[in-house]
Amino acid sequence: MNNKNVIALAIAGTVLVGCNSDSDSNSNSTSNPGDNPENSTFTVIDGYINNAFICARETVEEACAYTTTTDVKGQFSLPPEYADMLITADIVGGLSSDSDTLGVSAHSYTMIAVNTEQLITPFTSIAKMSDLSVEDIASEIGVTVEELTSDYVASDDTKVHLYARTLASQLNYKSVEDASKTLMSVVKETKSLIEQLEQDHGSDFDFSTITVDIEIDYNGNVNASSLPRVSNLSDFLEISKDSQSLPIYSASLNPSYFDQEGIFLATFKDGATTSGNETWKYEIDGLQLIFEDGEVDEFIYVSNHLALGVVTGDKDLNIYAQQDLITNGKFTENELVGKTLYFVADDSTGVNPDPMFAELKFEETSVTITEGVESFSVGYEISSDTGALHIRLSEESVGDNDMVMYRSLSNQHMLIGFDQSTQTFVLNFYDKAFAEKIYQDWSNLASSDNN
Repeated sequence: MNNKNVIALAIAGTVLVGCNSDSDSNSNSTSNPGDNPENSTFTVIDGYINNAFICARETVEEACAYTTTTDVKGQFSLPPEYADMLITADIVGGLSSDSDTLGVSAHSYTMIAVNTEQLITPFTSIAKMSDLSVEDIASEIGVTVEELTSDYVASDDTKVHLYARTLASQLNYKSVEDASKTLMSVVKETKSLIEQLEQDHGSDFDFSTITVDIEIDYNGNVNASSLPRVSNLSDFLEISKDSQSLPIYSASLNPSYFDQEGIFLATFKDGATTSGNETWKYEIDGLQLIFEDGEVDEFIYVSNHLALGVVTGDKDLNIYAQQDLITNGKFTENELVGKTLYFVADDSTGVNPDPMFAELKFEETSVTITEGVESFSVGYEISSDTGALHIRLSEESVGDNDMVMYRSLSNQHMLIGFDQSTQTFVLNFYDKAFAEKIYQDWSNLASSDNN
């Protein structure tokens, strides 16, 4: 029996309603900004946020008195009777989208308005959750209040925009608790990085070309580093260093295909992909990678370092990485204990994909695995010798194989594991709504009639 059968989950038919949980709200709207001349128009940005869920209420403990969603420009209309209330914008992974990124947001987070501003940004969020003012934040960054509170996307202020993108990546979901200490540490480290870039490249450096990667260790120490920004599929695939093309590493989640193909290396440059002594022509159309033989890889997630795509003919989900997909990395207790991961894998015993989804909630020595409406708990440990995660599935069902998972690559959205039992890669996401979106997109493509 396939060891992942015991945590297989069919969520077909599940409705993603992660944003609108306040069903007893007094008023709901799908407003068009400017419908009523007495209304105020707000804009939600780090980039322009489309389909953010807006809630107006007296306090965070109360239900929404007014709800609406943002349009493609990040805007929504607020009637005057709600103007003095607490206004929050929930950006929901897998549902909301950001003009800064490809596809839907991979990270759920909440931003908060301040009463004096009609822009809702990471900066207003820090001010609202703390004793800091917008003026304090502007002073710390080293910009004017006007620069911080204007539409920095429209004005093409790439420096302020970079601060906003970086802070948004660190905001929590459905929380107005004061996280300003950590967020201002992120500001401080980002500022040091920006000053170094300006020293190296000049004050006119285009900050839209980079992403700031933030790492916060278990003691709360913040480290900031710069990465080339991925704004389209070409940016991800066509990478090089010193004019030399660098390989993309890819692997199928399907055990049968991975057994046949292993980890595949190829470079992409000027419409030609090369692997070993073989070369094929390709073209990129949005999120589709189209080869000359008719194969189409439909990408459903693209970020720095990692991407996911479905080969529409074979319908298997593939990982694409800008570095080697290791199969023997070590887990640590800190990245599991007290955390919940959302597991996506291919439960197939043949070449036809069988997408699966499960929730894994880790305590100190046990993990609770949720399969739809049913849950069970089993023990787990991390091997002191190999660092492998050993989940004792046999405790739930005698005769089932235990799962032994090694750590592979990770980023801010997911952790890739390698299942030793099935000898293939599996995905562990940090955001539930985004994990469900990936699962559903793959399931839809897998069940389509594309050949």
